[in-house]
Amino acid sequence: MTEAKTRKSNIEVLRLLAAIGVILLHYNNHDIGGRFKYVTKGTINEQFLIFIESLFICSVNVFVLITGYFLCRKSRVSLWKPIELLAEVSVINAGIYVAKAILLHSHFSLKELFIKLLPMNYFAIFYSVIYAFAPFTNQLLNKNKKESRDALMWLIIILFSFIPTLLTYIEHFLEINLGGMSTVGVNNIQTGYTVVHFLQMYCIGAYLKINKEKTDKINTGVILFLFLLSVLMIHITTGIYSTAARSYCNPLVIMEAATAFLLFDRMNIKYSKLLNSVAKTSFTVYLLHLNFLPHMKVSRFVNKPLYILIAHMIGCVFICLAISYICHYIYSYFAEIVFKVLRERITLDVYAEE
Repeated sequence: MTEAKTRKSNIEVLRLLAAIGVILLHYNNHDIGGRFKYVTKGTINEQFLIFIESLFICSVNVFVLITGYFLCRKSRVSLWKPIELLAEVSVINAGIYVAKAILLHSHFSLKELFIKLLPMNYFAIFYSVIYAFAPFTNQLLNKNKKESRDALMWLIIILFSFIPTLLTYIEHFLEINLGGMSTVGVNNIQTGYTVVHFLQMYCIGAYLKINKEKTDKINTGVILFLFLLSVLMIHITTGIYSTAARSYCNPLVIMEAATAFLLFDRMNIKYSKLLNSVAKTSFTVYLLHLNFLPHMKVSRFVNKPLYILIAHMIGCVFICLAISYICHYIYSYFAEIVFKVLRERITLDVYAEE
């Protein structure tokens, strides 16, 4: 039996949907796509956009969870992977800057080019950190007995999810600053934009893998119910305090990511070379789409009939995916040549002793 016949594309489809989710989240973003800036309050269009936000707010969590799930058994990793990731950030950011200067005759300076060459991308930096620590994190999770591992996971979720989320709601309703009480950082929840949260999602992904036999016994209907419940509760609490409701470290958002993964892990989506090749561009999509969404003329469509709004959203997603797909494979062609030589000459492995 061929590899293509035995492999499935379940998780690649989830990865692709997460990339689409990131596009849609920024499509709605007040300062990027601008949907929430221009949509008329109290309309069905606004409720639809909030639903989309609630459905896909777990996208970043899903990316990190997938990494923990598939990396958790490794005691050795190569640092070339995060280096390649950071290099892509630098090359694409600098490339866009130079392209704009040439094609649009925008301002160009060597100082600004140098800044663009710095890999300033929170996702890439945090991901690189948890990837470098993966062998040691894996050893901690794999070597402990079940009782100790369960206690560790509860401690992680309580300290890095429940407590900071609760403090954020208390701050909001009492109009006080409780940053000094936070278990994450002095700015309290920081909406989940912390390396602590990325490590938390990695551990959750690893925990699901280690306990796969146990999670496989959970009824699919129960998992689907919990997923839909998390979407509904995020939608409802957005109207109470959107900052906390849409925080990546909100327990509801974490549950949404975990249940979404478990649902897709059970699906039987046949291997598709096309789907997998598009899914590989997920990180490039993440880097590039921010440059296109501000030019999608959002204000002209956001208050149109709902079907027109949906059609415009789909069009924006397709354009971002198509451009990212082309750019990814052009970049990868040359990057693979360079990094293949570097990998052969320099070993950059990190490992934990068995």
